Amino acid sequence: MRDVEFASTSCENLLPFYGRLHIAYAPGAGGVVLGLSKVARLAKLFSRRLTTQEALTRDVLAALVAAASPAGAAVIVDAAHLAQGPSARSCVTTAVAGSFEAPGGPDVAEFLALLRVGGGG
Repeated sequence: MRDVEFASTSCENLLPFYGRLHIAYAPGAGGVVLGLSKVARLAKLFSRRLTTQEALTRDVLAALVAAASPAGAAVIVDAAHLAQGPSARSCVTTAVAGSFEAPGGPDVAEFLALLRVGGGG
């Protein structure tokens, strides 16, 4: 799932940051298949808290892994922070688990190709 929009508030400086999350997971044997609305709801739930971008990325991944028991999962968060001023450049954080941890593996390549990142298209 790509382009899940969110807005959150940084616990470090109490200023907002906003952007998009991209989430992928490969269902595991006996794992649960989540609907797209559930994945988006998971992202929105964690973004309502005071948090940092890095913690948001890790929390969404951990909740996805706990809920669906996937063979692999990845979360990419691309956000702009108002603490950097009105012309803030976006900052990207990632978190991966399972089959997405293998660099250059098929799950990673397909995910990046779908996002058109890293030379995938």
